[in-house]
Amino acid sequence: AACPTALTKVEVVLLLDVTSSMELAAKLQHATAAAHVFLDAMDLDLSRVGLVTFNHVAAVRSPLVGRQDEASLRAALDSLSPSGQTNISGAIDLAFTLLRDSAIGNQQAMVVLTDGYNTVPGADPVPVAAARAKAAAVTIATFCAGGACDPGLEPAASGPQFYFSVPDTSKLPELYR
Repeated sequence: AACPTALTKVEVVLLLDVTSSMELAAKLQHATAAAHVFLDAMDLDLSRVGLVTFNHVAAVRSPLVGRQDEASLRAALDSLSPSGQTNISGAIDLAFTLLRDSAIGNQQAMVVLTDGYNTVPGADPVPVAAARAKAAAVTIATFCAGGACDPGLEPAASGPQFYFSVPDTSKLPELYR
């Protein structure tokens, strides 16, 4: 399918797994390269992009920014280092809060990339956390990097067309175009 030709204002939060397993097979390097490709494709004069990273703790590494703060977002991407366990649900909840608290009437979306499963005790199942955001009209795309991920990633996506299993993570940048 062809991409739409009309530009739409959108707020997108990239959620990147920075757990220890992302160090294997250069997954984090490929994910970061994909995020840079995504930023290249975005019209940051119209839209804003934020960055939430997660291991056992989710953290806002960049609030939603446009063109004028793009360099700080790219620097945050380039400074990531892997460690810890996985809390996908916590990252979805934090990204939803970031979107909700900074809403300016634009369409909103999350792009979730992980290579693992929720491993933090007490974390909600991924589809439960995603349902909270989807109930507020946030579109969610999920990417399984490496081919073996939480089975909740597929139902967490806003539809089958928004779920991607990417066994070869070197292919991630192609998908983010």
